[in-house]
Amino acid sequence: MLDFQRGPKPRNYLARREQSRLLMFVLMLGLVLILMLEARKPRHYRWLLAESERGADGSASPGRSSEDRRVDPRVFSQPEDDFPGAFLSPGPGVRNEPAPSRYFPGVDPSHLDSIGDNKPLGVSEWDAWLHVFDVLERNDEASLRSAATTGVGYVQLFEQSKEYRGELVTTRGVIRRAHPAKTPRNEYGLTDYYQTWLWPDDHPDDPMVVWCLHLPDGFPIGMEAAEPAEVTGFYFKLWAYKAADGTVRRAPMLLARTIHWHQRPEVAQAPPVGRSSSMLMIVGAAAFAVLATAYVYYRTRRAARARAKTLPDEEALRDADTAPDVAATLQQLAESQETSKQSAESGEASGR
Repeated sequence: MLDFQRGPKPRNYLARREQSRLLMFVLMLGLVLILMLEARKPRHYRWLLAESERGADGSASPGRSSEDRRVDPRVFSQPEDDFPGAFLSPGPGVRNEPAPSRYFPGVDPSHLDSIGDNKPLGVSEWDAWLHVFDVLERNDEASLRSAATTGVGYVQLFEQSKEYRGELVTTRGVIRRAHPAKTPRNEYGLTDYYQTWLWPDDHPDDPMVVWCLHLPDGFPIGMEAAEPAEVTGFYFKLWAYKAADGTVRRAPMLLARTIHWHQRPEVAQAPPVGRSSSMLMIVGAAAFAVLATAYVYYRTRRAARARAKTLPDEEALRDADTAPDVAATLQQLAESQETSKQSAESGEASGR
């Protein structure tokens, strides 16, 4: 007979003994992981390398002086901190060349140290100002556009002014103002440039000021411009200026060679109306009005004549008899009924 009532009791994992065993198991697993990580570090095997440089009796290997032991000629890929005093040879094909500059060729970064944000253009910034314009004048627009960082917007320049200072960037938007200006006397031979205001596509409520050396042929000058354009230029500073409402505002400032104008196609306009054309239009309108009036008058008179023919003539109405006597008519009707009644009675008597 099998007894299913008895058997091994289930383990109580809430007991203190079971919890202690589980904790020890977790600690042992963590210790194994720590040992595995430490075993990967080469510095734990430095004593093996040191033993290989000595003989069995602990003396230096023959044929090597104490001076030779200072330099390990082998090539290691690990950092120098793991092998103090070891010679680290550069990998194949690696040359110690200076890092490329982030500035466009010709831009002297030392001129940029005098530029300060959140203030108007100062006298101390004229050298940097003219230096950047000289770089723009000595390079063509195609070279500038190919070297520029594209997709830079208002927010990036406004929030990271120092990081973008002196860099060649490209942005786009709508130019709404353009004014000519004169450059100060300088040794670069620069005389004229233009101040334009660009409302960028990524932030159309706040403008950017763009100073450029040249404008495309036919570009509108003044306050009423609204021309889509793309600008490639050097970011100069975050410029503080006084707005029309009297408040002081800030705008990113770019220095550019020219503007890439996305000119809208011109809409063909009708030629102006001359004096002879105006007179011809007036005469034609008057002739049309006379013809329309004559036609309406003729149709109205013809309809009146047709209605007059259908009315009775006045003389005929005057000569017509008066209305018949109603009493005489009733008397005649009564007599005719009496005659018919007598005829009917005489016919019945003869039939009998």
